[in-house]
Amino acid sequence: MYETTYGNVAPRVGVAYQFGGAPNWEAVLRGGFGIFYDLGDGSLGGASSYFPSNAVRIIALAPFPLSAANAASPPITTSPPVATILVADRHLSLPRTYEWNAALELKAGVNFRLSVAQT
Repeated sequence: MYETTYGNVAPRVGVAYQFGGAPNWEAVLRGGFGIFYDLGDGSLGGASSYFPSNAVRIIALAPFPLSAANAASPPITTSPPVATILVADRHLSLPRTYEWNAALELKAGVNFRLSVAQT
């Protein structure tokens, strides 16, 4: 569904800094950033599953062996009306997401810890 592109670089970077401190007190600051590309195979990918046509035959409680009529392939027609027509824009671009996060973790004493994060 998407044109082939070769420049989709998806870098990711993360950093962490631990603050020096007094005994029984620690603090760590973490952060990250990344670019992510979608695989492009969501509901739009189903558009190709009906090409050029689709035929299904369901036989409920069929006797065995099947009769010649039940064993025959279902007829495939291209005459309208069709049940589903899915079309994609030729100029779609691959979905891209920018993600960032930051977190501060504190430890004070033996029994107190606090973590604050934003994504």
